Amino acid sequence: KTPKGLSQISLVLNSSLDDILFIGHSGVLIEGQDQVYFVEKLSFQEPYQLLAFKSRLELNQYLMEKYGNYYDKASEARPFIFENNRPMKGFKNLDQ
Repeated sequence: KTPKGLSQISLVLNSSLDDILFIGHSGVLIEGQDQVYFVEKLSFQEPYQLLAFKSRLELNQYLMEKYGNYYDKASEARPFIFENNRPMKGFKNLDQ
């Protein structure tokens, strides 16, 4: 069971090459009193980073702007964000 106030955030991508869905990026969401914090590791060479957002919607926007364009619009599903084992509260594709 996940401790209260912590969630695993996963950005799910689609690969038409292998016809699979896979987690393309992940991190930990920490709920603060008036902000949410996201801890992520960008690459093996870079340290972990902690980002602060006013809401999940801002986190959604950050993830979709950074990673959401890595799909073939003609043959792949749009990326989506999971929080633990469900779609993230308030998830939106940026073109909606």
